[in-house]
Amino acid sequence: MIRDLSYLLLMKSNRLIPTLSIISGILLALGGLYLIGLYVYTAVQSLGQPDQSLQFWYLPLVFFGILLNAAGAYFIGIGLKAFQNTALHKLSRNSLAVLIFVVILTFTFFLIGEYRADLTRENLKEQQKLISDIYKIENVHFEDLTVRGFNLHIDTSGSIPGEYQIEINFSDFRDKFFQFKDTVMLKSGETEMDTNFLFDDIFQICSNSSQPIQSYFCVNNAGTSKTELTISIRLIPSNIEGVEMPAASVESSWTTSLYLDTFTRNGTVEVESVDRNSPPF
Repeated sequence: MIRDLSYLLLMKSNRLIPTLSIISGILLALGGLYLIGLYVYTAVQSLGQPDQSLQFWYLPLVFFGILLNAAGAYFIGIGLKAFQNTALHKLSRNSLAVLIFVVILTFTFFLIGEYRADLTRENLKEQQKLISDIYKIENVHFEDLTVRGFNLHIDTSGSIPGEYQIEINFSDFRDKFFQFKDTVMLKSGETEMDTNFLFDDIFQICSNSSQPIQSYFCVNNAGTSKTELTISIRLIPSNIEGVEMPAASVESSWTTSLYLDTFTRNGTVEVESVDRNSPPF
């Protein structure tokens, strides 16, 4: 009786391992066919589209699908032969053990990758939230505008205090005349900045013979009429706690202009009139 029971268990074991091997092979082959079919479907869908990059990025799916089909064929073949040759039961069992180990290892790496990806996504979300609260230029206008100079009033909005670099460039369509740089500490509730400029300082470069200037503003014994002076302002975070993004990616900028009538004598630019608005055509 015991001998018959042992024989039955042995026969079931002899059939179980090959059966599991065949089932595993079928599942692997189906997975491989799915990946190949997914690539074919994606490639067909992208035909005629402006962006066909997915045909390249999804190409590894084909190679992985071929690999799964090869593995599936191996397990199906070894399973079928194990039914006929009991000597192959050990090879079939060891192959299944390796497959289980590979699946567990792959799943573990997938979970670790997803965990790291979630951390990266959360960090990026936090950074984006911080960036949205960084001070930005909202408006720029002139105060006390005369032929001698003006006060440049900069309105900002934001809620993250810290050190910001303000950079102001004065230029026309030919040359850059003057650059102003300063580091300011913006605190919560502070949204305005004022800087005074004199035209003598802005056009001082016209009297410097060592720096050749082609601008009409600098032509001696000549004048300009309603010529545009471009003023470009940049507000760049330089030391903001908790923000790790490059400064260039979170800077704020603004461009405005003045229109001048001038006359130049001995390198000195005399502003005869100044207007905020462009002349009518």
